[in-house]
Amino acid sequence: MKIPLFKKLIFIFYLVLLLFTGILSGVFLLLFREQTFEVHQIHMVEQAQAIAEYIGRYNTNRRGIMRMYGLFLQQIAVADVWLVDRQFNIQQISGSAPLEAGTISEPMNRLIEQVVTGTVPYGVLLSDVFNVPTQTAAVPVFNSSGTVTGAVLLHAPVSGINKSLHQTAIALAVGAAVAAVIATVAAYILSRQVTRPLFKIADTVHALEAGHYDHRCNIPPGDEISTLAENIDRLAIRLEAARQEQASLDRMRENFVATISHELRTPVAVLKGSVEVLKDGIITVPHEIDAYYRQMYRETVYLERLVNDLLELSRLQDDRFRLEKDIVSVHQIIQDAARAIRQVARKKNITLQVICTEEDCRIQADYSRIRQVLIILLDNAVKFSRPEQTVQLELSRDSQQIIITVTDYGSGIRAEELPHIFDRFHKASTGSNHDGTGLGLAIARQIISRHGGTITAESTGNTTDAPAADSAQKQPEQPDRYTRFTVRLPAALPPVSVPEGPCHKKCVNGRD
Repeated sequence: MKIPLFKKLIFIFYLVLLLFTGILSGVFLLLFREQTFEVHQIHMVEQAQAIAEYIGRYNTNRRGIMRMYGLFLQQIAVADVWLVDRQFNIQQISGSAPLEAGTISEPMNRLIEQVVTGTVPYGVLLSDVFNVPTQTAAVPVFNSSGTVTGAVLLHAPVSGINKSLHQTAIALAVGAAVAAVIATVAAYILSRQVTRPLFKIADTVHALEAGHYDHRCNIPPGDEISTLAENIDRLAIRLEAARQEQASLDRMRENFVATISHELRTPVAVLKGSVEVLKDGIITVPHEIDAYYRQMYRETVYLERLVNDLLELSRLQDDRFRLEKDIVSVHQIIQDAARAIRQVARKKNITLQVICTEEDCRIQADYSRIRQVLIILLDNAVKFSRPEQTVQLELSRDSQQIIITVTDYGSGIRAEELPHIFDRFHKASTGSNHDGTGLGLAIARQIISRHGGTITAESTGNTTDAPAADSAQKQPEQPDRYTRFTVRLPAALPPVSVPEGPCHKKCVNGRD
């Protein structure tokens, strides 16, 4: 069974109020009673001393005069007055209750004896001498020579004190009742202030549960509940971002499947058509049959490259795939990649110009993967260059980075295609890339990213990054149209000059 917060607060407030009022009232009444008794005793002693002084001064022993004086004392002292002589004879000179034999208790006798004999200067006693609780004050009477001639006793009932205590208790009870009303109102206001934001938080949680991640608590900051609301709002923002990311991944997955299907459909259709033609014997001329076989071989090679590139890209995107990193020289990687692309460049009579800095250019990297990136960039540069043109491979560095640039002066990249060239399956719109899979630059970007570097491209004046700093080596004059890829990798060692070995010298002066 759910108990509303308001009822819980009321119960707690009432319980605390009851305990607080009970303890406070008990302590207050006890202290008030003791203080009242003490003040009343002091007042009675003072009155008794005044009466004793008057009696001792005038030595009044006549009964009639004493009776009249007693009536006067009764009016001003509001108490019963006894006069005791040295023989312990008691004379009641004021009071409404008649003095009866045998009504004097033993404590009262001891008090009278102590005061008359001068043992104590005064005495106070609480007794029931008149069959009611009575407070008694006794003081000695001195004559003119200072000798104790008797004692004066004042008796006052404590009913007045009890009445005061009763009235005080009533006042405390009324105060507790008023406090209970105030506590009820305070509990209601507090419960509303607490439950209102809680209801908002509950509505937001229900909305998030239903998938409405744009819902917010909108509770102003200031207390712990607002902190909880802020955390829920941040959770909603993260859930919304996760949903958008998931939607983006779903779209990418759908696009990937659609692109793969498109890329596979053409070569599979060509293979199927060629096999059907050959199987049905439609083509019988030997050189035409040989042409069909060559076409089937080319499509098979394309499918093999496509599958290999997909597997390569998938491995690089998997965080569990570890690169075999070591301290390697970029000069050696440059030379290795240049030798590998040499035969392809010679087929188109393209000059490969290699320019390297004399500074140490070592990095912590996977040698074969960085070489693979340079092969991809150089292959594209040769592919999109016209015969008799130059492809430039340059190595430089700054204080923290190794910079590799590959520049060609071929067909260039259109401005609208430039932001998408690193996407999977993106192919240039020119006819020079009819046999490409569209995965080379995506693989290159993934490799460089796994090495903590960046790869950017600029073409025909449409830049995505600033071009690399000019090398100290003399460069050929650039035509109006060019394409430049810039790779930046973190250097493993600070820049220092290195001795020129055969490989380094070839790198600096290399021209193919």
